[in-house]
Amino acid sequence: MALIAAPDFEAALAGIRKGSTSLSVQTRRAKARDEQTAPLTSIIISELQSDQASQARAQRNIQDGRSLLAEAEGGLNAIASQLDRLRELAVRGAGETISERERAALNAEANTILDEISRQASVSNFNGQKLLNGDLAGGLQVHVGSEAEDNVTVILRDSRSAALGMPDRNYLSDAGDARTFLGIVDDARQRISEDRSAIGAMHRRLDSIEESLKNTLAVNEAAQAQRLDETALAAQASQSNESIAQEAGAGLLARALEAGRRSLDLIG
Repeated sequence: MALIAAPDFEAALAGIRKGSTSLSVQTRRAKARDEQTAPLTSIIISELQSDQASQARAQRNIQDGRSLLAEAEGGLNAIASQLDRLRELAVRGAGETISERERAALNAEANTILDEISRQASVSNFNGQKLLNGDLAGGLQVHVGSEAEDNVTVILRDSRSAALGMPDRNYLSDAGDARTFLGIVDDARQRISEDRSAIGAMHRRLDSIEESLKNTLAVNEAAQAQRLDETALAAQASQSNESIAQEAGAGLLARALEAGRRSLDLIG
């Protein structure tokens, strides 16, 4: 009986060894795949996170740019109001029927307004950066993206009285001067209107860029979430494979023990 049992036992052990070897190879291959893909997944997630941080910073830059434009626009609005009043004074002074006393009062008020225009242009600022005194006539760069070339140039011209064509005083000394001054004021009003329109265009451009950034951020967040989900699923699959391997190993061991028991029973 022992001669019969021994071949059966050896055959069972051979089958177990073969199954164990195959399972071990499969487990090693799965583990190797996990080890190869894990660093790549980590790099991709890291890059997505870096892009998100850069784009979030760009959004804050855009918000600062809008605040700067709003401050400049407020200054130009104030100057526009002063120019409107100057025009009223020039129209009144262009008449030849007013008294010398009234003309002197008109002239004094006009001089005060010219000083106020220059003061307003000189004090308008954002975070300490002067806006309407000519400092930004060459342009200021607002960085609006994650690349070096992602810039919007903000140009703000000098809006002080002299830059608007009114460098002197006493423009209403007589009717003729007042008429000449009326044309100068109209030119200044047109200049300020153009600058206000340019600010509006820059506002719209920044709004469009920010909307595009928001869309890009949403896409990146979705991609990052997908990568994290894939990583979690891969980890679960790896744990499942290990669990299967452990269960299979236990099964093989049980079969070996059962084969050995039967052989012993036959021998006995």
